[in-house]
Amino acid sequence: MIEEKQLGQLWKNLAFTKLFKAFKMAARPGKLVIGMVAIALACVIGQTMDVISASVITGTSISPNSRQVVTTTELQCYITEPETTDNFISMYFETGKRKGVFNTLWRFCAERFNMAFVPLLKFDESNIFANIRNAFDNIGQCIRAFIWAFSYHTVYSIVFFILVFPIVCISGGAICRCAALEFARGEKAGIVEALSFGAKRFKSFLAAPALSVLLLVTFCGMISLLGLAGNIRLFGEFAIGLLLPVALVFGVLAVLMAIGIVGGSGMMWPCVAYEGSSGFDAVSRSFMYVFTQPLWVLVYSFIATVYGTLSYLVVRFFTFLLLLVTYNLIEFGLFNGTGGEAKLARIWSHPSFFNLMGNTNATRASWTESVSSVIVNLWIIALIWLVVSFIISFYFCVNTVIYSILRSTVDGTEPEDVYLQLNEINSCDE
Repeated sequence: MIEEKQLGQLWKNLAFTKLFKAFKMAARPGKLVIGMVAIALACVIGQTMDVISASVITGTSISPNSRQVVTTTELQCYITEPETTDNFISMYFETGKRKGVFNTLWRFCAERFNMAFVPLLKFDESNIFANIRNAFDNIGQCIRAFIWAFSYHTVYSIVFFILVFPIVCISGGAICRCAALEFARGEKAGIVEALSFGAKRFKSFLAAPALSVLLLVTFCGMISLLGLAGNIRLFGEFAIGLLLPVALVFGVLAVLMAIGIVGGSGMMWPCVAYEGSSGFDAVSRSFMYVFTQPLWVLVYSFIATVYGTLSYLVVRFFTFLLLLVTYNLIEFGLFNGTGGEAKLARIWSHPSFFNLMGNTNATRASWTESVSSVIVNLWIIALIWLVVSFIISFYFCVNTVIYSILRSTVDGTEPEDVYLQLNEINSCDE
């Protein structure tokens, strides 16, 4: 018994075990509601902009294998054959149908996200490395999709980013604040208090990523200026040779900034939530932790990624099981002799783990079935919406825990030490 207690205490003392609290923290109703509201606002903005401007070119072709009509978007062309994207747009500019940027990007990234993580559930030891490589490849395609959006639909992307990023700052900051109070003091901040904190510290939440990106762009721009000077006849050649050491210095700064952003971006908002600090302090602290504890940043990030993947698969499986049980019980209650089973299939397509929505193109027998199908699909979308909200909540919660652990390691600050506002009220709304 004594040995079991000692082993249990040793396990609790290991810092990385604190990361496992992120699942329970992320599943709190308050954080999920904040995430769902943020997603809803982003979708409303995206759908509205798509109605105003449907600018994504699509083309159709006949599949040589199935002889079916295949629809391809310029995004898919950019991902598979980027050098032919301009030709694709020119070819179908007049005849191709148009889609919205938001819908195209959302569907593509959602599909790639599932393709990245769902195959990991098969636990095929012979293909485990292939599945991991596939996951990174699909995540890379999602990043390239955003590059496509800003490259080919620049104005749309900039406007959408300007409208949505403040929502992300306030909601992400609110979730980090909830996570910080819960992890530090065991308190559950109310939704209103958390959003109020996010709004009051909006400038800090906005300044932290903006400042780091601005510095990176500045350092890269200084190097590019040398390239511009190189275009000057005669003088340019000497300028490149003489000023190369200066360019290398800015290159070092740019590389360090890039490493700091990649490793520390997830800790910037938790820093504001924990310390109530400015954006500059959030950048400096997160970068300091990355460069003073690079090994532990990698270890914690790896554990968080693996644990987050497993958490997502568990939540997705639970959602699938919920839909499957409900579907089968409703089907059991319908009278097969009157075509009840076929009626349910027309109203609600059988869900699968890889496609929670099922086949939404089934033919309806009447307008009442069509209306019922729309209502059913809306409820399923709400469940999927909840799963996406959990992913967002988990990301901010686990990064808040990582920040707290590194702060304790580097600064010697106790996890219980968290900034409190004078008018902050402990709430149990969750």
